[in-house]
Amino acid sequence: FVEVVTPSTRVSKLVDNLWLARSAPVVLRLSDQRVFVGGGTDRDGHPVAGLEWRDADATLRLAAPFDGSSELEPRFDRAFAALPGGAVLAVGGCEDRAPFAEEDCTRSCAHGCPPRPNATTAARYDASWISPEGTIFPLDLPLDAGQPVLLAGSDGRPWLIAREGEQRQLYRFEPWQGRFTRVPLDLDLDAAQSTPDRKSVV
Repeated sequence: FVEVVTPSTRVSKLVDNLWLARSAPVVLRLSDQRVFVGGGTDRDGHPVAGLEWRDADATLRLAAPFDGSSELEPRFDRAFAALPGGAVLAVGGCEDRAPFAEEDCTRSCAHGCPPRPNATTAARYDASWISPEGTIFPLDLPLDAGQPVLLAGSDGRPWLIAREGEQRQLYRFEPWQGRFTRVPLDLDLDAAQSTPDRKSVV
């Protein structure tokens, strides 16, 4: 279900259900004021592939192609960020499968295992530009993004923390180029991740 909370009046109300039932989804307010819903898991703990959009106050489900019929490959822990013009950036996540013999998935994934390599590019993880009309455009992502951290940028260029080799690095998405570029800034991200009482701010 969808619950709308009005902080000024401290009133909440249940509104129309989501098209697809899911736990722990990612919900974004888009620049055109619509509400985007993606990710999450179903009642059996499998990742949900469908994407959906709601109107500006989240009370109405929008019809096709915004009704869950637009789908990405199902992934655990996929990250999303809003882009200018009502678009969305989707990055990474792990595949819903058991480890192969002698495979250790825990280095890259909190749930599932790294996706199988793409037959053409050999890249394991994927990224997509989702247009305001719900069309999905694949992007190149030659990074280890099993547990990506994706933060919206005030200039329309989201920040991404992902692995390159053994190190976690900081990247920015360049919308006009459709790719991620590394930011030459050492934030000591691996040390920050391994030390619980340290806080990193991007």
